[in-house]
Amino acid sequence: MPIRRKSSLYKKYYENIGQISFFGYDNLHFKTVNLPNRQRFKNLCPVFNLKIIINTKSISLRFIEIM
Repeated sequence: MPIRRKSSLYKKYYENIGQISFFGYDNLHFKTVNLPNRQRFKNLCPVFNLKIIINTKSISLRFIEIM
């Protein structure tokens, strides 16, 4: 049975040149790797969906004033 799908052709091509899968499923044609488990985002702002910065430790930095 011939392979007609473009994705299957790419898969066979990468297998033939020795490309092994790292983890999950590789989508090397689009240069992305699909992970087997969904990634969970922690500390997201509910309004803007941006990462919230949590300062647990304060750091004092010295600075030099240049005139």
